[in-house]
Amino acid sequence: MQLTSRRTAGFRPWVLLVALLAGAVAVLAADSSPQTHTNKLGVHSAEFDEKYIAPSDTFLTPETHPSLFTFAGRWARHRDIYKASRWPGNSVTVLVYGDHCTFKLRPEMLSTEQRQLKYSMSVDDGPEFDVNLDILVRDVNMVPPVTIAVVLEGLDGLSEAEKAARLKQRKPHVVRLTSLQETPLTLMGVYVPTSLVKQDMQWRHAQLARPYVEFVGGAAHPLGSDFVNAPEFRAADALRYRHAHVTDDVCLAPGCGKTKPLVEQYPYADPLYDNDPHYKAYLVHSGLYGFSENAILQPTTPEFVFLNVGDNDAAAAVPAANYTESLFELLKFVRTKAHPDAHIFIVVKPGRYAEETQSVVRYVADPRIVAVAYPQPDDAAGWERLLCMSVNPLLSPERREPSAAVCGKYSGLPAYTISTADLAEATVAAASSQIYVLTVITLALVAMVLLRDVIRRAAMKLLVVAGVVAPRKGFGLASLTEKSSELARGSSH
Repeated sequence: MQLTSRRTAGFRPWVLLVALLAGAVAVLAADSSPQTHTNKLGVHSAEFDEKYIAPSDTFLTPETHPSLFTFAGRWARHRDIYKASRWPGNSVTVLVYGDHCTFKLRPEMLSTEQRQLKYSMSVDDGPEFDVNLDILVRDVNMVPPVTIAVVLEGLDGLSEAEKAARLKQRKPHVVRLTSLQETPLTLMGVYVPTSLVKQDMQWRHAQLARPYVEFVGGAAHPLGSDFVNAPEFRAADALRYRHAHVTDDVCLAPGCGKTKPLVEQYPYADPLYDNDPHYKAYLVHSGLYGFSENAILQPTTPEFVFLNVGDNDAAAAVPAANYTESLFELLKFVRTKAHPDAHIFIVVKPGRYAEETQSVVRYVADPRIVAVAYPQPDDAAGWERLLCMSVNPLLSPERREPSAAVCGKYSGLPAYTISTADLAEATVAAASSQIYVLTVITLALVAMVLLRDVIRRAAMKLLVVAGVVAPRKGFGLASLTEKSSELARGSSH
């Protein structure tokens, strides 16, 4: 009984807890009563906390929405950033819905003196336009993110009802952002108008079904946004191809100064810049660049490779043996490691190691390595014809359809494929012209040697007559004869 008495008189925590809960419920009921309304669906709060209000834009990334992104060129992933290499022309294509979108980038700056970011953009396979962003960098290791806002649909001149209807439709648009060599792309994601995205892989598969071409080498391309006006770039765009570019305006073979040759640079994810501290850790090319932890995000490897090399080597008089060895090494790497299943087209230009190139093609004896003639004229139209004549015949009818209108202009024209006889004829013609020039130079030198005395005496006489040089005793053929006679008379005495 004593124990029972203590328990009855003791402190009971649950009683206090019940009292506190009852008071809280009463206060909440009193505060919320004037802020509620009743409708057919029940009772709802008339005010909402901001954290429950959906933002106007949603942030999409290749990780969260892989079906909306495709990559072309050489890319790598570092945490949540998708980095393009410093080879020009790498691009990312995004499917967005709505009247606008905003790209979010995390730029990598090489120095605090850099003041501008430069890219190129196209919308719905339209023309390229420049994207220039001014930026002030105080510390290259602490560069804040930047954004690129893109207006996809103009709403000017529409009524409020028409604007609401347009925004409600959320029309799809395809936006491509192309990286330039000076400021490579560093993509984080894209903001789009908030909507429930249920996009399957159909669009991505359609993008990846486009023919994928890699252009290696070529003449000196303009830097900056002018790169997108290069004939190969414009021709591939006109044919709706996906394309990548590996060019740094260097020789293929060693022997052209201190710059590393293309045969050494090609296997790496970035050009080999000795003075660039940000690109010392080179990633050797293994066919598919980056994104190895997510198979969905891996860029596809090019199906067609065009090797357009030798201009700089010929200008620098690189020995043919060095060029031949380097071309063979590049072909071996492309075939065995970089793109084992690709069709390789070697662009042959008369007077540019034509016979050496053909000898390499004959030596490898690979039916997927073909020599093709250099496009004439060397502009977008010439490259369109070259691509139509070489790539399109290898495609299925469905994949040829997007480029059928352009390639129809060149139907019936002779193919660009070069036969051995054509190469031999071009080589003989180039060699004949070289022999002719050498012969003329040799004859001129021989004539100068044989007539040097006559030319020297005639020049001296002209100088004497002009008063430039005073006449000297013993000068000329007559004086020489007289002196010889005197010497003869002296010897007789």
